[in-house]
Amino acid sequence: MLGFFAIIPIEGTTLAMDWKGLWAGIKDGVIQYGDAQTGLRIPPWSIVVLLPLGFLPFRLSWGLLALVTLAVLIISVPDAPKSLRIFAIFALATSYPTLRTIADGNLEALVIVGALLLVYGFDYGSPAAVIAGILLIATKIQESWILLLILPFFMFSQLEKPQNVRVILGVLAIVAVSLFWKGREWIEAVLVIEQRGSIMDSSLWACASRWGVSFPLAALAGLAIFGGTVATGLRNRNHLSNELIGFLIAASLLLAPYAAGNSYLTPLALGVVPLFLNSPLLGLALVLLANAPYLVIHQRELLYWWSAAYWTLLLLLTWAILGIDLWQRPWQPNASAPLPRR
Repeated sequence: MLGFFAIIPIEGTTLAMDWKGLWAGIKDGVIQYGDAQTGLRIPPWSIVVLLPLGFLPFRLSWGLLALVTLAVLIISVPDAPKSLRIFAIFALATSYPTLRTIADGNLEALVIVGALLLVYGFDYGSPAAVIAGILLIATKIQESWILLLILPFFMFSQLEKPQNVRVILGVLAIVAVSLFWKGREWIEAVLVIEQRGSIMDSSLWACASRWGVSFPLAALAGLAIFGGTVATGLRNRNHLSNELIGFLIAASLLLAPYAAGNSYLTPLALGVVPLFLNSPLLGLALVLLANAPYLVIHQRELLYWWSAAYWTLLLLLTWAILGIDLWQRPWQPNASAPLPRR
């Protein structure tokens, strides 16, 4: 795979569009946050994970990122009957959002790894895994802000008090040091995202603006989505699952100030694939919709003008279907003691 990425012709194309800026921001270990030349806007605590790629040649680093992305996607598929799981892995690895993420060179793998570590940490009572999960899933704040907002309820429901103390102190220490190191540069880079509100923005607000929806109506829809998301999350606070995280991320993307359409890969891997394994017909419908852009792959004008709106609608549909599925599960009252470890 690394050999393939070393020889694939990318000159004069948009291949590795995102990774060109990200790599330029960490080239030779010199961190340069987002400006006209770099697209680096990830928080400083995630830089240490990404920084080694800056010491590699551009093509090799892009190929390694693609390889890691595919490996993470394979690992993310939950256990299931062998034939069904193999089909799910194949469908996820060859999906349009996956190939789009690899072609652009984006960082969805870090968010997905963070989600998997969070689930593992809660299931097995591992503060280290929870700390790592929180930091990695916060690599893209626009995807994780709702989860991070209600995460304390999960912690207090599922972890013991000493474990919660270790998690809180660990996260605060790492974040504090990171912000002292590069916090100002990171915040300034985040505040000047040129693509916000552009034709590439798949957030609910950008879509409503393009379609001429009044702000009060868009705000009302946003409040309904936020309220329904928080209520669903708190109802399931005794069990943090891949599907629940996928649901929360779909809502976060819809309500974020800016969201890129290729970020749909994360709710696809974490939410739609587990749904497919439990409800094949319903999950397959969402998988097919995620791959629908393959049908118009050569119609560049259509993709340019309508791609962002399509991902907005698909995020909304995914959020609704996952939310209904989560509400149909038996409610588990808040336990007075943490759940037993598996």
